Amino acid sequence: MNRRSGALFAAFALAFTFAAAPAARAQTVKLRLAHELPITHYGHVYIDRWAKLVKEQSKGEIEINVFPAGQLYKDADAVQALATGGLDMQLAVASYLSVVIPQARIIDLPYLTPTPYELPELLDPAKPLGAYLNEKAKEKGLNILSWWAAGDVMLLNSRGPINTAADMKGLTLRVIGGAPAEATIKTLGAEPIHLSPVELTTAVSQGTVQGFESTYSFWKLFPTMKYGTNAGTVAMLGYAVMASDRAWNKLSPAHRALLQKTLAEVTAAEIAGVKELDTTDREALTKQGRQITVLPPAELKRWREAAEPVYARFENEIGSDVMKLLAAQRKKP
Repeated sequence: MNRRSGALFAAFALAFTFAAAPAARAQTVKLRLAHELPITHYGHVYIDRWAKLVKEQSKGEIEINVFPAGQLYKDADAVQALATGGLDMQLAVASYLSVVIPQARIIDLPYLTPTPYELPELLDPAKPLGAYLNEKAKEKGLNILSWWAAGDVMLLNSRGPINTAADMKGLTLRVIGGAPAEATIKTLGAEPIHLSPVELTTAVSQGTVQGFESTYSFWKLFPTMKYGTNAGTVAMLGYAVMASDRAWNKLSPAHRALLQKTLAEVTAAEIAGVKELDTTDREALTKQGRQITVLPPAELKRWREAAEPVYARFENEIGSDVMKLLAAQRKKP
């Protein structure tokens, strides 16, 4: 083989090698998502389902790595990290948004929706109130992608049944939420206190708190709490799925669309799943001998009327604009 034919052969072989090699795969987009819930909690179950669905439908182009149980941050710290871009995504207890978004304190107002399952619809980013909150979130470097429901919140105590607001007097009650939630409990006669789940376990065992607000699922962990009262949505939980501006803006339009589509599917499943879980947990607790009191309509009306001044008290802090949007959406058609 002469020098010219050898050079031609080498060029042909190199070209064949590139033609035969598979196309280079796009680099995987990796996102870190943190939350404070244990892995047995339904919130983790559904957020983990979303992560797997995203990886499957993106064919591995997007990978959401979920860090549960406060492995990276506690909820309030995670919201701050999200706002500064130090974290990509979060599943947060909704009331913690008020750490960076004062208008989010609206979530802690009493009797916001008839049942907890309507909270995602009320705050839907496609509706005026949800769009307003998302606009305020974006100003702080956050994107609210979806709202999730939590189950019924019960008023638990070890002293006896709560049948009227008068039965609340003298109770030290651990509350969920911020200042509006505390004000509601004070208005009804109890003394609110904030404790982490670990602190609550110790306080209950030592008898330093007489009761706390809890979902049915959480109630199962406290056998000494014999009495639970369903006072409607006097207190309510919810969750927000969020992304930092920095992480969200780095995604392609196609990737953002895929995340939103899959999240909508999982959100619908989460709301339906929470309703079902409430039913099964309530039945299980009743079989264990727990006493569940449901306030009759006349008494519930008295509680709602007693708690109504909390709205006026926090209107300036939350903002008149957001309160007007809330009032408009709560009007019956």
